[in-house]
Order: sequence, then structure tokens, then C-alpha cells
Amino acid sequence: MANSDKLKILVVDDEREISDLIINLMSDFFDGVTAVSAEEGLEVFKKHSGEICAIISDYKMGGMNGMEFRAQILEMNKDVPFILVSGFISKDDALAALDAKVSAFIAKPFENSDNLVSTIKKFATEREGAIRERMVLEQIFIEEASNIVEELEPMIMSLEQRPNDMETLNTIFRLVHTIKGSSGVLESGHIRSYVHKYEDLLSKLKNGAMTATPEIISVLLAGFDIVGQMIAALKAGKPWTQNVEELARIFDVAKAEPGKAAVESQGSAAGAVKTESAKDTVNVPSVMLDEFMELSGEITVIRNMVNKLVRVIEKEAPGNKNVQHLGELLDEMHKINSGMQGRLVETRKVPLAKVFRPLPRTVRDTARSLGKQINLKIEGDVIRVDTALAQALSDSLIHIVRNSIDHGIEGGDKRVERRKNREGQILIRAVEKGEEVIVTIQDDGGGLDTERIKKKAVERGLYSAADIEQLSKPKIFSLIFESGFSTAQQVTDVSGRGVGMDMVRSSIQKVKGRIEIDSELGKGTTFALHMPIPKSVLIISSLLVDAAGSSFALPQDSISRLIRLEGKRVQKTIKKLEGTYVFEFENHLIPIVDLGEILSLRPKSSVDYLSRDSQNILIVQTETVKFALAVDKILDSEEIVVKSVGRHLERAKVYGGATFMGDGSVGLILNANGIADLAGVTSGKAIVSEDAEAVDKFQDVDHEEYLMFSLWTDGAYAVALRHIHRLEELPRASFQTVGERTVVIYRDQTVPLVDVSAVFGSPGSDLDAKLAQDPLPVFVVTINSRYVAFMIREIKDVCLGPSQLDISVRDRDEIGGCIEINKKVISVIDLNAILDKVGILKSFDPEGRLKKFAFGPKITTEESVEPPVKELASGDVPASGEATAFAGDGWGIF
Repeated sequence: MANSDKLKILVVDDEREISDLIINLMSDFFDGVTAVSAEEGLEVFKKHSGEICAIISDYKMGGMNGMEFRAQILEMNKDVPFILVSGFISKDDALAALDAKVSAFIAKPFENSDNLVSTIKKFATEREGAIRERMVLEQIFIEEASNIVEELEPMIMSLEQRPNDMETLNTIFRLVHTIKGSSGVLESGHIRSYVHKYEDLLSKLKNGAMTATPEIISVLLAGFDIVGQMIAALKAGKPWTQNVEELARIFDVAKAEPGKAAVESQGSAAGAVKTESAKDTVNVPSVMLDEFMELSGEITVIRNMVNKLVRVIEKEAPGNKNVQHLGELLDEMHKINSGMQGRLVETRKVPLAKVFRPLPRTVRDTARSLGKQINLKIEGDVIRVDTALAQALSDSLIHIVRNSIDHGIEGGDKRVERRKNREGQILIRAVEKGEEVIVTIQDDGGGLDTERIKKKAVERGLYSAADIEQLSKPKIFSLIFESGFSTAQQVTDVSGRGVGMDMVRSSIQKVKGRIEIDSELGKGTTFALHMPIPKSVLIISSLLVDAAGSSFALPQDSISRLIRLEGKRVQKTIKKLEGTYVFEFENHLIPIVDLGEILSLRPKSSVDYLSRDSQNILIVQTETVKFALAVDKILDSEEIVVKSVGRHLERAKVYGGATFMGDGSVGLILNANGIADLAGVTSGKAIVSEDAEAVDKFQDVDHEEYLMFSLWTDGAYAVALRHIHRLEELPRASFQTVGERTVVIYRDQTVPLVDVSAVFGSPGSDLDAKLAQDPLPVFVVTINSRYVAFMIREIKDVCLGPSQLDISVRDRDEIGGCIEINKKVISVIDLNAILDKVGILKSFDPEGRLKKFAFGPKITTEESVEPPVKELASGDVPASGEATAFAGDGWGIF
């Protein structure tokens, strides 16, 4: 019943008009299938017997007549109602029909169509109820048997290691017996017959007549595969056509000579049948979850539009409480919608244990076929990953493991010669690290031979002999992923034809992952599959920018920093080396790509940065390169819904999709990797000068970027920009009190809010102005993956200043020192000292990894020396000026 919930009736008549008439009359109740002869009717019945509620057959046809057709049907199924249609029925015909269990006669031509319909419905409806009841029982059997199949394979595998483990053997016997008993509900008895033979072999193992040798285990596994295939065929609604008696001969191993009972694997039955085991779960197609996510995305689009309207109304009616309340409700709706999106993403995940389940069997069968001994160890299989990642891993792991066993791990004698254990080792480990799931496959085999790989690459014409000597080791290793590339000296049934590894790379690249190879000749090889964790299927945080009058969205995950250059800073940080513009960033020169030029929105080389008074720069980080993207304007930060683009835009690779902007217009989403490729920065073309002297002269290591701000107290203040995770504006309505501390809910965390002015003593005269300001600007830092928000009065600027602080006038711990910018003295605050004063540092840093005074004077007495900071999480407040990457999602300083 693939296309309809209705069951079927079979109409057999050599007059097509009669068949069509009956089917049309019954179309409201049943689907119709037809045949023009009894012989054809038999074939149709074999194909659809499980769904046919009644057979309506003409009595006189060419070839086999209706009564002879009925006799054939009786041999196949005695329960299906059979109705004969005839223009004349004799007494002898009527008596013969009684013996043949004909349900009814219908005379033709049909004078009363209602009588025809009621007669067919009467018998077909009875059969329909029986079929539907059987279908329910079949579904229960499929679910129960599928769960048993998933349990059986690892048990059979463990029996090979412990052949006398009667508890495991009894459990296997019980589970197989359960399949045999419950298969009695099926219309066909092929599963019951086959499993009965399987059970006979298990009985011999139980009573000690046979021993669970590796050959017997191979028979059990092969038989197990056939059972899985039978269940999978039943689930797919396909008839079983193979001869059960022939298949069951593999169990007749008592007559076989010792060592001759090995059977070729038919493939994992657990892999053939995939059904959730928990009774309280419901199987939902992933496409339905995608549809839910898309609907959730539409809510996000509407929410963005309404948000823009609320901002306009707030300006038109300042202080209106209803407008403020509407904004709060929108924020709450956004939290609920984000939570729903998160749950949908979790629903799409599966444990890696399901992905790794076929591997022990693969290792066993492959090792036995090659005469090797392999020990497989798996770690991290409790991690849950998105179904797309799981599919990519399923397609990849078996190929890598089989190649490791065949090409990587040596035979036992050779391993002994090399002073290794005779048994080879394969370790598969999965970890979550940052925004990635990393699965490593490590073997202790012979490693990759770089010389052999280079020779093969030259033979195939991939590189010349001179060019290949210039390749790095990782690049040489990556050549094994080229289609048809193989260094195997002998082609085997396992591997050696150069197929499979290119599929591995394409599978991982489909989920935007990458593969790293580390190998040492004679020691072994490690494949590391790096796959990004999908944060959301359709919704991403983006930065909206303008280039040459057009708006674009760039995923914030691609942006590591935003920088606004003004005045002399443009000429100080942007230089022209041999006709190419470069930007100084963290003491390195990186290429500048102008978004308007690269998208052909303005002529090439039309921008003269050195003549500009200001410039917006985005520091973009791809997997392989970092570059500066120059844009005309920074518009907004917004969550957007990703829509696919047409093929003509997909080919450009500069666009990752399209989206609806907050004003309802359609905008394009930029692809950072595509921009880098188009600009040529991945290959280093954007920097044509390798003049070390020019680079060293340009670099300036004595300066630091500072965020300038004011407080409700006298003086000008700053903090090193590299410490800051994000800048935000928070409404006072979002502030909450926990004990004596003010907190705010920020990115699903309860975040302490530090009033910097209160730390320095806010004058009472400014208290009214302080209370009236709403929203309040804050800058957010991270400490050990926890957020802390610092409340300030106003953000003034971002300036370049000296990195060395003057501590001669420092009067308190919370001031790290002073700097001079434009003949004005600026106090640089010490974030860690402030956190220590308000009692937060210790709770966020219980191990004391962060120094109390980030910019304090150096203490030289031996008793006072603090332990060095070993490691900082990305974005944590560093100690003693120690630099960190600007962590965060890219909204940066704006």
C-alpha cells in the first residue's frame, strides 16, 4: 500500500470494458488491479496477494476458465473471497462452485449495479478486516524482530571470544526462538521455516554436540544476515523469492570437514534493519523535521520584521509602556522559538553507537578473509550527532577501516619481524571539540609510504617529478583521496582498486567537514574526520553589510573581528606592497578583499584605501586562510533563514544561499570560502611580496587596540579590545536580582552584571541620569566558557594606543595603568581585579588559573610569584597582557 490506504480487488476478464466498469463502481472502497486472462491473474495475485480483498473473475475466457483459475488460487490461498461472473450458470457449475468455495455468482450483463457493488463489498469487507489486522500484527513483528536483530550481532561476536559462555548462548537461543514464534502471524512461512533451521544449529551448541568455533560463528553470522534481509524485505513490502531450503543448507555444518564451514558474509543484518527500539518512540521522517524547522524559520523572519516596526514606533512614541511591553513579548517569543529550534536539532541526532555498530563485524570478516588478527577499540560512541553527520560517517568509516586492515596493518609474521604484537590494533575515538565532532581512526600498521605515493602520482600525471618534491607531507598524504588512486601492489576483494577513498572525502565534504592524515612509516596512520556541528538546519546568525549600494548577509561564524578605521589609522594599518593592499592584524599582514570589487559591483582596483578617511574591515576566517574583507557599511546583526539559490548562483560559489531581510526584501548570503577562492587569497596570490624586510618594517608590536568608554564618574577609561567578546545594549527590564547581585539572562546563561561605575564610586549627583538611561551599553567577556557583562555609560571609540602601561600614577588595583592618546590620559581598567573585588573571579575561576591582576606591576619576590597561566579558553580574559583570539560570533565592536 505504497500509494493508497485502500486495499485492492482483482478483476480478471478478457473484456476490458467489464473490468473497467467493475473497478469504477468499486473505486470509492477499493483500488482495482486487472488481468485479461487467468494466467495473468495468477501472476498479479502472487504480487499483491497480501493486499487483495476479493477476486472477481469471468467464467469463460480464452485458455484457463474461471473454475480452473479458482482451483489454482485455492492452492495459493484458501481465504480470499472468489466471485464468478457469467452469462449462464448450469446446475453442474453451481455444484462445482460449492466444492471450490466460490463465494458468489454474478450474472452479466449487470442489470443492477447496486446489487453488484453490495455483493462485492459484503465479501471483500470481511477479508479487508482480516488483512488490516494481519498488517498490524506484521508491524508489531517487524518492530520486535528488528530490535532483536540489533541485539543479536554483538552477542554472536562475543560468543567467538567466549565459546563456553552458556549465558550468552542461552540468550541468543531465546531471542531466535522469539523471532520464530512471533513469525507465526505472517501470511508467508518462509521466516519461520528458516529460523527453525537456525534454531536447530543453536540447539547443538547448547547441548554440547558442537563447539562455537570461528567457522561456526561465521555460519551463525551469515544466517543472521539472511534473517535480517528477510525482515527488511517484509518491512519494504517486497516478496521473498529466494529458496529457503537452499539458503538453510549453510546450517548443515555437522557433516562439513573441520575448517571448511566458513561462509561469505551477506552484510550486516543490523545495518539492513533500522528501527527504533524504545516502545515510547515514534519514527518521524527527517524531511518532516526539516519542514518544522522551515516553519520555525518563517517565524524568525516575521519576528525580525515586527522588531523593526517596534523600533520605529519606539522613536515615534518614546516612553510608551505598551510599546515597551510589546518588545518584551517579542524577546520572549524569540527565546521560545530558539528553544524549539534547538529541540528540533536534538531530535535529528542519533548516538554514534548506531554508526559504529557494524564496525566490529566489518573488522572481523575483513581480518579473517586476509588471515590477520585485529583488535578493535571504540571510544566516545555515546556522543550524539546530526543524522547528516551520521550518514557521512556510515559511508566513510567502513572504507577507512577496511583499507587500514588491508593496506595499513601488516600480516602477523611481518609484525613479529618488526617487533610488534602479532595482533594489530585499530582505535576509533569520537570527541566533541569546540564546534566540531572529530572522529579519529588510528592503526599501528606500516604507515603511508610517501615515496610510493609520489611515484604513483607522477605515473598518473598528477604532478611532474619536480613539482611533487615541493609538496608538503599533508598534501602528499591527501593524494590517496584522488579518484582511482591506489598504491596497493595487489588488487584484492577487499581493496586496492583505488575506489572508496575518494567517496570518503566527498562524503565528509558534503557536510562541510575535512580530513587530516598523520602517518609515520613503520608506526601507523591516523585519519581525523573533522565535521562541524550543525547549530541549526536553516537558521543562522549573520551580519548584514553593504557594498556598492547592495546589501548582503555574512554568517557570523565566519567573522572573527570587526574593525572601524578612522583618520590616520587607515594609513597606519593599510599598506600597499607591490600593487596589492594588505592590512596589519595582530602583527601579521593579511590580504584585503574589497567586497564591491570581488562581486563586480564596481571596477577592479577602483578603491584607493589610503585616500579614505574611514574604512570598515571584517576579519574573515575560513578553514585555510584569514583575510580582511572591506565593506562600505555595517548595517545590522540578525538571525536569518537560509533558502537555496538557483543553479546559476550556486556555480558562482560566492553565495551560500538567499534570505528574506527584515524589511521583506530578498538578500544574498555570502560564502567566505567562495570569496577567498575567487580573490585567490587561498593560494597566496593576494600578497605578491615576500620581502621580509618590508613586512618587518610595517609591523608594529608596540601598540594595542583599546575600547574607549565613559562611566558615571570623572575620567576617561579603556579596556584592551582583545579581551572583549561582544558589545550589547541591554534593556533595564531584563535586569533581575539574585541575592545582592544583579544578573541578566544572556544566551541561555544567568550572567552577572558588573556596574563598573559603582566599583569606582559613582557620584550621587549622576544617580538620576544613571537610572534614566535605558537601554544600557555593556561589554561581555568570557571566563572559562561563562559570560560576565560589564555595565558602562557610553562607548566612545576604538583607538590604537601604546601596549606598555604607565603605572606610576596608579592608585588602586582596579586600574591596570594609564596610556596617553591624543594628549589625553586614559585609565586602562584591570578586568580581573574588578571581578575579584566584586567576588566573581573566584567562583568563575576556582582553580586559580587566571591571575588576579591582569595589568598590575610585575612582582619579583620569589614568595609572591603566581603560577603561570597554562591555558585559556577562547575569549577568556588573559593574564598579564597575554593575547587571545577575539572570540565570539563576529558582532565585534559595533
